[in-house]
Amino acid sequence: MHRDTIASLWIGDRLSFLELLCLKAFYDIGQKVTLYSYSPIENLPSYVTPADAREIYDPEQILRQKVGGGIVRQSPALHADIFRLHLLKKTEFIWADTDAYPIRTFETQNGYLFGKVGPNILNGVLGLPPESPTLNKLLEFAAKTDEFPPWWDDRMRQAHLDEEIPVGPEYFPWGTYGPQALQYFMNQTGEVHHAAESEVLYPIKARHKKDLLTKSEIEIPSKAVSIHLYSTNLKAVIRRGYDGVLPAGCFLEQMCKKHGINPSNAPI
Repeated sequence: MHRDTIASLWIGDRLSFLELLCLKAFYDIGQKVTLYSYSPIENLPSYVTPADAREIYDPEQILRQKVGGGIVRQSPALHADIFRLHLLKKTEFIWADTDAYPIRTFETQNGYLFGKVGPNILNGVLGLPPESPTLNKLLEFAAKTDEFPPWWDDRMRQAHLDEEIPVGPEYFPWGTYGPQALQYFMNQTGEVHHAAESEVLYPIKARHKKDLLTKSEIEIPSKAVSIHLYSTNLKAVIRRGYDGVLPAGCFLEQMCKKHGINPSNAPI
């Protein structure tokens, strides 16, 4: 299967300039984007196709993280991790997080597009054919809301119970239904060999995200297709360290100027 149209999910009323930057970048390279949501988005650009998220995944409520601290607690990332699985099963879209900045058009190889950083498989950009054994295993896992992750050993399970934490998706660690599950089942099925090396989809590592704010130039590998902006953490850095304003001349500000995005019109 050939997938060439991008889709994502937004939970919230407004997009910040970081999401608008990535959406505009797709438009500027000629790739269509559909953005699913459960409620209207006030500042959705005209070149983005809106869609009802309930057509893909319609639980009783938005799934939010109930363990952890800071930006993790109450995060809807858990919901997005599960939503994208249903999206890939029901459509021919490529999933891209709203903080995936494209350098060139996304295309799949036999329906596959995803990358790794070191040994870790990430799901910020994800294309899987609907018949993928990994995708089917992920959906089966996500449907079992009262069981521990199958990769947990007895010690991990007992530690969870000893803390008297309920068993369920919202009470498992960040990424359980995202990269952790993806990596576990990819290795089980052997589909891990489809993973692109980190330079393709994640050329800037999470630990180097501040370079976007402190440097005017960043060397991007020639094979790179996308830059991941790690927006949840990057937004926190911009708020705390720069009062929500991009440093003049930084790489991220130059990206905004390139695509005609004014950060002050859509603050974080």
